[in-house]
Amino acid sequence: MKTNVALLAMNRGLVSSTALARIDVDRIRLSAETMTNWLPKTQGAMFLRPGFGYIGTAKNNAFGIDIPFVAATDDTARLELADGVMRVWVNDTLVTRVAVTTSISALTSSTNWTDQSTNGGTVAHGGGGLTLDANNVGGEAKVQQTVTCSGSNIGKRHAIAVNVTRGPVTFRVGSTSGGDEYIAETTLRTGVHSLALTPTGNFYVQFQSDRDVNRIVASCAIAAAGTMELTIPWTAADLPFVRYSQSADVVFVACDGHQQRRIERRATDSWSLVRYAPDTGPFFAARTARVQLKVAETHGNTTLTADKPFFKSTHVGALFTLFNGGYAGTFNLAGEGSFTDPIRVAGVKEVDGDNFNDRAFKAVISGTWAGTLRLQRSFDEPDSGYADYRKSSADTTTDITINGAYSNHDSSDNAIIYYRMGFKPGDYTSGAASVQLIYAGGGVKGVCRVTGFTSSTQVSVEVLKPFSGTEYTDDWQEGIWSDRQGWPSSGVLHKGRLWWLGKSRFIGSISDDYENFDPDFEGDGGPINRTLGAGPVDTINFTLSLGRLIVGTSGSEYSVKSTSFDEPLTPQNAQAGDPSTQGSRQGCDAAKVDNRGIFAQRSGKRLFELIFDPDTYEYAPRDLTLLAPDLTGSAKVVGMAVQRQPDTRIHVWLDDGSVVLLTYEPAEEVTCWSRIAPGGSGFVERVTVLPGEDEDLVYYRVKRTINGGTVRYSEKMALESECVGGTMNKQGDSFVIVEAVTGTSVTGLSHLEGKEVVTWGGGADLGTYTVSGGAITLDAAVTATDVMVGLGYDALYKSTKLAYAAAAGTALNQLKRVNYLGCILRNTHNDGLYFGRDFDNMDPLPRLIDGRPVTTTEVFPEFDKPAFLFPGEWDTDSRLYLKASAPKPCEIMAAVLSVEAHDKV
Repeated sequence: MKTNVALLAMNRGLVSSTALARIDVDRIRLSAETMTNWLPKTQGAMFLRPGFGYIGTAKNNAFGIDIPFVAATDDTARLELADGVMRVWVNDTLVTRVAVTTSISALTSSTNWTDQSTNGGTVAHGGGGLTLDANNVGGEAKVQQTVTCSGSNIGKRHAIAVNVTRGPVTFRVGSTSGGDEYIAETTLRTGVHSLALTPTGNFYVQFQSDRDVNRIVASCAIAAAGTMELTIPWTAADLPFVRYSQSADVVFVACDGHQQRRIERRATDSWSLVRYAPDTGPFFAARTARVQLKVAETHGNTTLTADKPFFKSTHVGALFTLFNGGYAGTFNLAGEGSFTDPIRVAGVKEVDGDNFNDRAFKAVISGTWAGTLRLQRSFDEPDSGYADYRKSSADTTTDITINGAYSNHDSSDNAIIYYRMGFKPGDYTSGAASVQLIYAGGGVKGVCRVTGFTSSTQVSVEVLKPFSGTEYTDDWQEGIWSDRQGWPSSGVLHKGRLWWLGKSRFIGSISDDYENFDPDFEGDGGPINRTLGAGPVDTINFTLSLGRLIVGTSGSEYSVKSTSFDEPLTPQNAQAGDPSTQGSRQGCDAAKVDNRGIFAQRSGKRLFELIFDPDTYEYAPRDLTLLAPDLTGSAKVVGMAVQRQPDTRIHVWLDDGSVVLLTYEPAEEVTCWSRIAPGGSGFVERVTVLPGEDEDLVYYRVKRTINGGTVRYSEKMALESECVGGTMNKQGDSFVIVEAVTGTSVTGLSHLEGKEVVTWGGGADLGTYTVSGGAITLDAAVTATDVMVGLGYDALYKSTKLAYAAAAGTALNQLKRVNYLGCILRNTHNDGLYFGRDFDNMDPLPRLIDGRPVTTTEVFPEFDKPAFLFPGEWDTDSRLYLKASAPKPCEIMAAVLSVEAHDKV
């Protein structure tokens, strides 16, 4: 019996060998046992995948990763992290610095630096660099240097490399003294910066700080010529655990075991890598040890002391908040518009006629100063609404011009009123007035950060929010993040908050304020600080911002929600449930596709998606490898990246260096697995995708052995539109385009030394050669021809069982053979497709089409011809084998087989 079998959809993909006999299922009948280097299309076709063009070599050929930076579809970059440094690729070119002779005098000496501090601010130069300390409220510590730029340096793109060891500091570069024409005034946080400018003459570099704590800049110099490199804190072993989330020009980065970082862009060639160090928390709900703490001073650079051994060297960088009853804060005011922090006065003047006044407070003023101080109050809030108030209960005037103690109160029983003292604009003359506000009621939570370890009972601190007293207190909290307590392992932006997750906690910032975790912030927009719950949750493997915040741990996938109606998350209603208990692969990030999440199950061999189930109002897992549970073989998933254009494809790389590809379109029920095998036995270590207009840009980081040594290349997938034949066809791996070749010698191939390569140029396959001395010699000369040279690769396809044409019910176990094959093709080279009963017995497309011989370089834009003979044999397990080879294009839209069966009845 004979029948024609139509394979009309080449996008059903791989199935497990255990399912091959299920020919009664259409999906399996159209699937494949082998599908390597064929790229399926959502519409049903498959084609020889595009090649990967050579972009560059990793820093020192070391293992690395790329972080995509996307400001807009046409404004992207790749942030390469490898070998202890970060480099930036923009438009596939590394950001580099040109050679100039301009120089900036070192910060270790005051030579050529002018101290422009005001109102008591101080600067100091030494071995650690520049130290700025404003000392007083209203003071400013500032230095400036005039940098000579002359001759050939004028008009060249300079870069200034700045290392801030304790920030933030304010920085600007101008063409005039104090100006910011070249680099607008900006805040430089603790970290490294490379900031570009194009001077047209001499320029002025300025650092300043208005904080009364030490701010330290270790170095400032003109960047050396060559690739821009910024030092990173992560080792090669850390890089697979790096997680990131971007907001505008800032990428927030988390990595288990390391403090969070910010990668900042100020221009396409101006980048910074700095510490993420919020001043307001988050804090534990209670003290972490049974000790009492006190600060030596309420402000400035001071010490924090414990009454028992408590501190460790790993506390450096940690936050502490202390509450002292009452208020006795001291402020040095030295400038117009400078005021003390406000005190909050509440209560009543008298109780039952007793001489008791809980609204009484006092201002004690000392120091050497000139001007007019005024006491002000506000009925509104601590930051606004102030008006002048009498200077004391005994004197209703407002002007204070001399030192003294000024006692005061009001008669507004039960009202909450804020009081402050300072110099209004125009009222300050000189000096520094030391103002201490003393109030018995209330109290203040001050905040400090540890800057140095002295002993188990004392550390150095900088005061970030002034304290109200210097006595021991047991009302204190330690910051949740530090080298002592650990750091979050994942972070994501979700619904207006920046979330950090790790060590069983999920912590969200104040709404729309990504570095504010002030626990005293009131309202629904306040910070969220909760725990996930029971189970193995110490390590967060991934976090996704879907309709809900999704958190993946080794034991479960958690859904953070408010209510089943998904009202906004608030500090009062945030809760985490675990609708999925599959557990995720440790160290493997997940991928987001619209409102679905794709993750590797904890075995590392299965992939699941999380889909919102309207029946349960929860996210439920679905196995994407149900028909191919052995998809990865013995290998395990390392990571995944999502390509959206021209089709949705998820590139999943494995720990054996191979890639499995999911062509995915849920609306069309397309879930097609295939494989990508790099030419030249490449080992894929990372995949990164950047958005494009018509097609996304896909980058592979590939480890190769070249000329006996290990190299690591960044390679970019060619566009589909560049792989249809024509003058140039980009189907080869690690390929380069050598322009305008004339003759037989093609050079510039040192990155493929010793490798066998394929070539294409002038609309034809130019042959296969071996690179020697960074060059090849073509068999025939060309004239002004662009030549593609790259590593070859084969696309292999093996169908499922062709158990058809049976009169006795089923053709399984019956002898059968394929007699004819018909193909519908497009953009296919005349030598681009081979077919047969196995990969060792294959025939090419007919060499005679429509009664004419085809040319050796012909590419068929369309091919729909009568079926041709197939080299089949009688077998119980007849199959269709297809093969295409780079650099010859091939696209298969459908295949029709004529199958004959010999039934045994």
